[in-house]
Amino acid sequence: MRGPINARLYTSTPTGNGMLSVSVSSVSPTGEVNRLTGGWQVLSHRALDESRSRYLDGQLIQPYHPFTKEAQNLLQPGEIAPIDVEVFPTGAVIPPGHRLRISVQAYDVPHLLPTLRDLPAALSPLTIHTSPEHPSQLTLPTIPAAR
Repeated sequence: MRGPINARLYTSTPTGNGMLSVSVSSVSPTGEVNRLTGGWQVLSHRALDESRSRYLDGQLIQPYHPFTKEAQNLLQPGEIAPIDVEVFPTGAVIPPGHRLRISVQAYDVPHLLPTLRDLPAALSPLTIHTSPEHPSQLTLPTIPAAR
């Protein structure tokens, strides 16, 4: 795999805000974990500028979020919304027998500690929904193995 990664996670929270932190790791058959890359997204800054986002074969591969005050929008308590998390580009060969592990957390502290004003809403439980109606997914750039 080589390039940017998008994690689309259908998320809800009782406070209307929070953060998703996503990491992608390779796990060997013996259980050794090698973190490949990661990314994060604040729920209230989920607005997507489709004209500045990148797509591969019609699939969102690199979301562009404006991160402006005007684009900020809290979720309604219990509202389920797609959150596109930009997972930073990487280049990795996944050896035969290895598996990819996707880890999702509701924070990234102390790296991305929210401001004091936003901290109470960020300390909220998040629910990731996975169903036919809410198909959370990871979009990876893949290159076929050389033969």
